[in-house]
Amino acid sequence: MNRYLLVSAFVAAGCGAARKDLGEVQVKTLRPMTSTQQFDYVNFHVQDGRLFVSSPNTPTDFDLVAEDDGCLRGSSGIRQLHYCPVSLRPDADGTWHWRSVNGDMTVFSTRLKDEGRILEIGAVTYRAEVELGKTTADDEIRRHPGLIGAAFARGLFPSSKDEEGSDADQHEWRYVLLK
Repeated sequence: MNRYLLVSAFVAAGCGAARKDLGEVQVKTLRPMTSTQQFDYVNFHVQDGRLFVSSPNTPTDFDLVAEDDGCLRGSSGIRQLHYCPVSLRPDADGTWHWRSVNGDMTVFSTRLKDEGRILEIGAVTYRAEVELGKTTADDEIRRHPGLIGAAFARGLFPSSKDEEGSDADQHEWRYVLLK
């Protein structure tokens, strides 16, 4: 009888509620490094509060979840990932600053611009602008921009030529998000 109650309680607890599937998005560079570049995109699968790589072109596993405490936790290959916002509120211009809290030295920032149409991501000397659309997956990225910001900071976006005005101190790249 006790075994039956224990199993019933475990099933009723949900043992990890399923997340709503919001589809797949493709981050594509508009300016590949070379004309023969084979992989100018990477695919991500978006769920409610979760982002993971689904592209066969990306050799690194990446799976990250937005937690209730505002931090992001997950894994990339055998590495555990854990990023938290530096402060409880964004800067005056809406920029969120993130840092790793597990011994990794990763720092990055995210900011929505142009009424949420553009997500700007900064990581040390690299800056990317991702043009967002109007799908539920895009809305989820707006809600949790740190998820895709961490993917950029980890080097998962495709190689891209610098935009005009970039220099050795600040590389600027532009991407579009396709469904």
